[in-house]
Amino acid sequence: MSNDKLLRNTETNNIELHMQLSRLQQANLDEVIVTLGKSKYASCLFEPAHLHQLLTKAQQKPNDPAIVIIGQSSDAELTIEIEGGGLSAVAELKPAAGGKGLSHEDVVRIIAKAGIKHGLNPKAVDILSQHSKPQTKGARKIRCTIAKATMPVYGKDGRLEQLTPTLKDRVLRPQAAGSGKVDPRDFGAIISVDAGAPLMRRVPAILGKDGISVTGAILPSPPVKQIELKAEEGSELKEGDENMLVANRLGIPVLTDTGMKVVDTLEVEAVDNRSGHIEYRGSVVVKHNVAESMRITVGGDVLVMGNVEGCVIEAEGDITIEGGAYGHISSDHQYNCQIKAKGDVVAAMAQNVLIEAGKNIHVKKQVLHCHLDCNESAHIGLQDPPEGTLIGGRTLVGKGLFCGELGAPAGVPTIVDLSNQYQVSLNELDYARQQLADEQEALAELAKEMAHIKEQQQSAEMQVQLEMCQSFFKDQKQLVEAREFDVQVAQSKLARTNESVEVIVSKNAFSRLEFSLGDQWALSTSRDYGPSKVFYQGNSLQLEPFNRS
Repeated sequence: MSNDKLLRNTETNNIELHMQLSRLQQANLDEVIVTLGKSKYASCLFEPAHLHQLLTKAQQKPNDPAIVIIGQSSDAELTIEIEGGGLSAVAELKPAAGGKGLSHEDVVRIIAKAGIKHGLNPKAVDILSQHSKPQTKGARKIRCTIAKATMPVYGKDGRLEQLTPTLKDRVLRPQAAGSGKVDPRDFGAIISVDAGAPLMRRVPAILGKDGISVTGAILPSPPVKQIELKAEEGSELKEGDENMLVANRLGIPVLTDTGMKVVDTLEVEAVDNRSGHIEYRGSVVVKHNVAESMRITVGGDVLVMGNVEGCVIEAEGDITIEGGAYGHISSDHQYNCQIKAKGDVVAAMAQNVLIEAGKNIHVKKQVLHCHLDCNESAHIGLQDPPEGTLIGGRTLVGKGLFCGELGAPAGVPTIVDLSNQYQVSLNELDYARQQLADEQEALAELAKEMAHIKEQQQSAEMQVQLEMCQSFFKDQKQLVEAREFDVQVAQSKLARTNESVEVIVSKNAFSRLEFSLGDQWALSTSRDYGPSKVFYQGNSLQLEPFNRS
């Protein structure tokens, strides 16, 4: 084929074989096809069977020399797609087939036109340019990630580190006997601190670091929560260290939302008809029992070293009952024994009692037909995992319920509502959405005002009004964007809240259990289970076996 010509028609992009018919008629078609396959246009040729048909038909044509179209050429094509809102950029390359490849400058120009400004793989340009050149026959499109965003680095919320135990800790941490064993009935001396004793340390929040999208846009790091450490009654910030809280007098340490205070402690033998009701601004220690129909209201903690029965105890701090809490439920479902704390509630056991806690509820052994309500978690049993029993009643938690047995073999109806924190997060989202709607409405009003001004006859006065309105519009638009971000944060918090709730039952979960999360998700049991875990996943509440390991 040394005298034959193989050409690319630049107008049609066809690959043409110019060959004398007399030679073509004498040639072995298979040998011609093999020779063509070694040419620089090999990537453009039609399939061998197709070529065989074309050359066979050419033999029958009277024209000499013969022109046979044996393939189609094309230039390289490169497209760039930005995915994930700027988290990555993906290149799709169709290599050249007999046509032009892409130079290094061509690739750089296409990438720049797509808006890629950050995170480009330094080898991407060379790889794409090289691969764009005419390839062997059958070369296909390639698709690869060429740029990735720098993801934001999450910061850490500030936190408060407790440096001294409280009355609650006295019960939750039994003392070790002389032999090294733990005596569950010995809780040690009542906790107190001297002036100057360290109470609380603040660990400041660590700010995150913003990321950068492949287009150069800022990917904001989620905001961190700065925690406040505040000196209250009986405490002060240590001189020269704003992150350390110390006692400034002798007393009982009491946890608060922003640190710790030190209060005077009232000690009474018992609360009954002889002592009368107790109302005190500090903490109260009851050395024995609290009798029926009595009431205790304090501004600190309450420690009852005996039992409570049919009484009302309310505290700004924690309530700790070393014995049990017992009550009765009236025909209209009212509890005559009510325990309410803004901190934690701790008891050995509870029966027919209403218990409300701003934080956690800890019951060592058993909960029977109670109404439990806490913003964080309920722990029935002090083991890990807990092995206590909860039967009947209604339990409302914000994060989780942890127990050994839930319900009873007889199928006692037992309700567990996981909605406390969910409802808080949902309310925050509703509020954020309402704020956004209000700002969007204000923005729309400003847009109408600008349009109205533009319709008026132009004058110096109207120009001033327009410029002022445009300035207000710009500020309001930024405010709308801030509220949109608030909504995104609230949505993320709600999702995290849902995904964090759980119920862990380390031994047996019986029938007639009802679980719920808000008004949308519910789960009930119609048979008995072994160790079980209830959690939220895939837009539903699910139950699966719990592995103790």
